[in-house]
Amino acid sequence: MNCFDNWKIRFLNIDGGDMPDEKYFAIKGCTSISEINIPRSVTTIATSVFQYCYSLRAINIPDGLTALSQYTFSGCYSLEKIFIPQTIRSLSTYVFQNCYSLRYVIFEGHISSIPNSCFTQCYSLKRIDLR
Repeated sequence: MNCFDNWKIRFLNIDGGDMPDEKYFAIKGCTSISEINIPRSVTTIATSVFQYCYSLRAINIPDGLTALSQYTFSGCYSLEKIFIPQTIRSLSTYVFQNCYSLRYVIFEGHISSIPNSCFTQCYSLKRIDLR
C-alpha cells in the first residue's frame, strides 16, 4: 500500500532533486497517474519508483538522467511510447518488464548495453530506434 492509494492523481510534477531513496516509493503502485514530468535536475531514479503505475501513458525523462534502475517502469501497462535521452548510457534489468502496451522505444544516444530482460513481456513492442 502506498500513500496515494484511493487518490485520483492524474499528473505528477516532480520539483527537482534526485529520486534515489525510499521516500519516492509512495509513487510506486499509484494506479491513477497518467503523466509524470521529471525536471532536468534529476540525475538518479531509485529502483521500482514508477513500478505498477498502471495508467501511466506519458513520462518526460530529462536529459540529466544517466541510467534507468531495475524495475523503473515495470508494470506500467498503459505506457505506449518512451523516449530515452542521449545522457542515459545504461539500462538495468527489467526496466520495462510487463509494459504490455509499449510499442515504440527511441534511444537518442549511445547505449552501452541493453539487458535481455529489459523488455520482458512487452508483447506489443514493434519498434526500437537507435539514433
